[in-house]
Amino acid sequence: HRARLQNGTPVAVKVQRPGVQVVFERDLALLKLAVRLILLFRIRTLYFMRDPVRELSTWTRDELDYRSEASYCALLRENAQHTPTERVPEVFWELTTRRILTMEFLEGPSVADFLRMQQQGDEAAIEELRQKGFVAAEFSSNIISNFLSDAFRFGVFHADLHPANLLILPNNVVGYVDFGIVATLTNEARRKQIELTMAYASGSPEAIYRQFLNICTAGPESDLTGLRQGIEALTREWYQEPPIAGSVRFRVTVTRTMMDLLMVCRRHGVLVDREMIKYIRSTILADGLISRLAPGFDMARILRNVVEKQAIDEARKKAFSTSAALSLLSDMVVWLESTPRDFLRALNMLEHRQLRMRTTLSVAEPRDAALRARTGRVAAIWALSILFLASRGGLPSFRLSPFLAVLDTMFVTLWSLWLVRLMLRLRTWK
Repeated sequence: HRARLQNGTPVAVKVQRPGVQVVFERDLALLKLAVRLILLFRIRTLYFMRDPVRELSTWTRDELDYRSEASYCALLRENAQHTPTERVPEVFWELTTRRILTMEFLEGPSVADFLRMQQQGDEAAIEELRQKGFVAAEFSSNIISNFLSDAFRFGVFHADLHPANLLILPNNVVGYVDFGIVATLTNEARRKQIELTMAYASGSPEAIYRQFLNICTAGPESDLTGLRQGIEALTREWYQEPPIAGSVRFRVTVTRTMMDLLMVCRRHGVLVDREMIKYIRSTILADGLISRLAPGFDMARILRNVVEKQAIDEARKKAFSTSAALSLLSDMVVWLESTPRDFLRALNMLEHRQLRMRTTLSVAEPRDAALRARTGRVAAIWALSILFLASRGGLPSFRLSPFLAVLDTMFVTLWSLWLVRLMLRLRTWK
């Protein structure tokens, strides 16, 4: 319902129908009984129903308590503060209870309204939206970018992306309503999803199999060989051959790939982890929505680009974090005493998390004391530079400040090369 506060502020008020809780508990009891019968009579082809019924129970109980929905809304609003393409309404807590939810009213048609305009041929209403800056392809891109940003940066995302829940705001900003189904991802789950999307982008059946198996649970009766062969057969249908401009291209939709994977898992007795169900569901909903909103939109390309950017940002944050810089500074003494071969070996072991540090002290020879002092000064300046960059959040963005980005990159690179040269000279003098 639309309403106004005493001060004139327009709000949206959601009121729960009486008796909904009783109806839900009755229906849920019937579903649980069906699952028990499936397990009792060992109908293995229907074992997959166990997790969806459990998820349905959790989701609906959350939806029936509007205080939970309000909490999710407030969290998503906080996360979206620095995302200009995302708008989440404010919750009025003093007017919110278990059965009543009051929040800011967002002015704008829903995507469902826009699709209805297209179906009815209402060119005047569509033109009015265009005058406000609406571009279907750009709006679709914002939906996907917002979804992945929320999922991978914060681990919390709107998991019910159907047309009535998305509003078209000026300048292609996406407005969100109805926060009854919101999903969370742990850091481990986020990493797995990024790796799986990167595997999709590679087009390698083996990589897709390994990364998809990471988000699944296999039992003693699971047929992993059959799963691998099934995924290999599916990839021949998914991708265009040969690759275009050196990169693989999908010939099917994201929904098709997700449904194919779920079906091949069911066929070979492998269950997708519960934590991933909402993410997969949201991806399928977004793909179906965008195929109607902007036909021909390449969602797979946007998924790949956003996830690659997220992986690079995460790697840069780790590489230029203050803790990484301090750790690097503390290990500098060890690296100065190492040969170039040992240095490369240490980096390789560090990458595989097998690095073990061991320090030794020795008296410097008079002939190389000056060189050692110079090397120490260069190392100290190099480490301070890394600390300075880490305090600023890493290297500047090439897009926002190309001059500073090039300058900082050249400085760090040249100083690193000088440090390596001095280390090589130390090795030669030994």
